[in-house]
Amino acid sequence: PFDQIVSPPSYKPDEPLSAFDGLPAEGLWTLTVITSPYWTAPTNTFDDWGLIVTLDSAPVSCDCNGNGVQDVDDIASGTSADCDGNVVPDECELPANDCNANGILDACDVLSGGSSLDCNGNAVPDECDVASGDCNGNGVPDDCDVAAGSPDCDGNQVPDACDLVTHDCNGNGTVDACDLAAGTSEDCNFNGIPDECESDPGCDNDFCEDALSICPGSGDGSTIGASRDGDAACDGYHESPDVWYSYTPGSDGLVTASTCGSPYDTLLSVHSGCPGEQSKRATVKSA
Repeated sequence: PFDQIVSPPSYKPDEPLSAFDGLPAEGLWTLTVITSPYWTAPTNTFDDWGLIVTLDSAPVSCDCNGNGVQDVDDIASGTSADCDGNVVPDECELPANDCNANGILDACDVLSGGSSLDCNGNAVPDECDVASGDCNGNGVPDDCDVAAGSPDCDGNQVPDACDLVTHDCNGNGTVDACDLAAGTSEDCNFNGIPDECESDPGCDNDFCEDALSICPGSGDGSTIGASRDGDAACDGYHESPDVWYSYTPGSDGLVTASTCGSPYDTLLSVHSGCPGEQSKRATVKSA
């Protein structure tokens, strides 16, 4: 708006210029002048304008190579290369970002036409990834082997052929975790090891007083060979075998127990203690 009180008259911005605080002073600035439809004075001209930039502190120097020239000018003049276009001279990013020590930034090694492959798209040359993740020694990063079709039944981005070396306790040619997931093996104590690989998995939880302590999570169990000592009779379940688990929560809250996925009808009962016949609190049938 025009301020005719000030001498000489001046114009004030419609909005505070503080919106530009902290922004770079470089670049193209545009001033837009709008004539008010209510102004009836003779037509005048707007001849000139100026902009004064004030700094709260001295400008931060961008001269990473210490040659007395701003980085952006080094790059513009061709004195410094900037292969990845991040406005930082390449020599300032070496050797921290040159894993194969070939004098070229990793990000530029893997660009189209570069000297290195990057099968997993992580901007790290494959020859560097191989150093930390090539379990089968075939010169290909493990996760790329998996992406190309190497079996990885447990989804850990390591080919099963490598996992089998240390994680096939029963020697059946299947990774232990996959044995458990497929139901080929049981894990009554939920420790991730097939029960047949443990001399005593500690799962003799046929009776209430021998209830197996468990933590939140999921696992396998079986009632094969178990007897019945609980009192969860319901629709003919009064003769079915049962096993016991105990859970001690760390704090008050909601606990969900489920036998979904079981190959037969199951019955869950909740007890406050032993003996089970006298401590039942709830019974839920699960088909």
